[in-house]
Amino acid sequence: MYIQKCILWFEDGTEVIRIISARKAERNERKRYEHG
Repeated sequence: MYIQKCILWFEDGTEVIRIISARKAERNERKRYEHG
């Protein structure tokens, strides 16, 4: 049970990281698009 919770938490964490990095990439792309 405890291990399952850890796995779920870990998956949520990676999902959050993925969303944050996607937002950063989006911002960088927009900057490049406007200046280019």
